Amino acid sequence: MGDTLITVPARILAPPQIAYKDTKRLVTPRFGGWNMNEVKFSRSGSVSNWTYICLKQEKTASDAPEPEDKWSGPLVQSFVNFMIGMGMSFTPRMNLPTSGPSNNLPRLKDIFGRMKERGVRWVLIILPASDARLYKLIKSQCDVAHGLHSVCVVRNKFDAADLQYFANVALKFNLKAGGINHVVQPAKLGIISTGKTMVGKLHSSFAMGISN
Repeated sequence: MGDTLITVPARILAPPQIAYKDTKRLVTPRFGGWNMNEVKFSRSGSVSNWTYICLKQEKTASDAPEPEDKWSGPLVQSFVNFMIGMGMSFTPRMNLPTSGPSNNLPRLKDIFGRMKERGVRWVLIILPASDARLYKLIKSQCDVAHGLHSVCVVRNKFDAADLQYFANVALKFNLKAGGINHVVQPAKLGIISTGKTMVGKLHSSFAMGISN
């Protein structure tokens, strides 16, 4: 036996094409990503009894929720319109306070508790910045304590109204709402379609995503 690794021949398989609803155009991934312009989800979900909250930076946070501001309201509606364009359905937003503190745990618990009492099922949460601690807290309160479906976005990325970012967040919404984002044509799966093949992810950089 030698002290070097064995070299074996290999090849990169062509990626399967992605199919969406009501379109004859199949999308071909390139470098693990593909364009979602002008497509609709394979099966669209519906969202009802929803609202949103924009959490404030800790240095400016106060205990009292503030009225909807000029920035967040129109932007959230633009995002909802984007998801509707992808086939999802939304009922009108529930009229609740749309701003709150990010550094006051009792106050956050109270806000999410009142949402649950008012019948909220879905909440879009605009984070002031990427914060693992705050994200974990929100998920614990929404998913575990109050049974709320929650989707988080970061303010500076959301504020850019970038269609790629909107599409990434829309994928989460649709899956949580029971939808199917896209499908792979069975005829293109080859031996994978027999159900006797295990598929794994080699590296995070190869994960399917979205690109312009």
